[in-house]
Amino acid sequence: MRKLTVPTATLALVLAACSSGAEPLAFDLSRPMQPPPVLFTISGEAADEGVVCSNGTVDDTGLEDMSGNLIDLAAWAQMFDAAMETGSVAEATSVLNVECADGSGSLTITEHVRFDFGVLDVETMGSGRVENGTWTLEGTGDYEDLTGSGELFTDYDEGQIHTIGEIEA
Repeated sequence: MRKLTVPTATLALVLAACSSGAEPLAFDLSRPMQPPPVLFTISGEAADEGVVCSNGTVDDTGLEDMSGNLIDLAAWAQMFDAAMETGSVAEATSVLNVECADGSGSLTITEHVRFDFGVLDVETMGSGRVENGTWTLEGTGDYEDLTGSGELFTDYDEGQIHTIGEIEA
């Protein structure tokens, strides 16, 4: 019987091609609780390892209700207040354009913002940490191969919105 051998270098190339890619890296984009444009910072492994920039500007490119209709911040505030009063859900989709300060590229983050006032304590609203949605990410420029997803939370005590999760190339 003939024994088949594969050179080590060839085997390494085959295994690399078949692997699922790089491990996901922790990502935390933090921005003030203010209407965009605002400055952001990114912390976590993704920024520490240079996979993505660490700061820049966030601009809101659109806010839609759950029927896909464009709405402005006043309409969102109205929806939010009505949901808070009735104990229902306020939700919208927000698309953010994240421009890196170093000019290396940008990220498009699509957020599904959701406040369920049937669960949230209205009495303590405005303090502490409130989980309020999910997000997905796509990149351009140096970041065109990046994807990611995770959760949103608002930290009222520090006045920041956090987009946390993992990204991968």
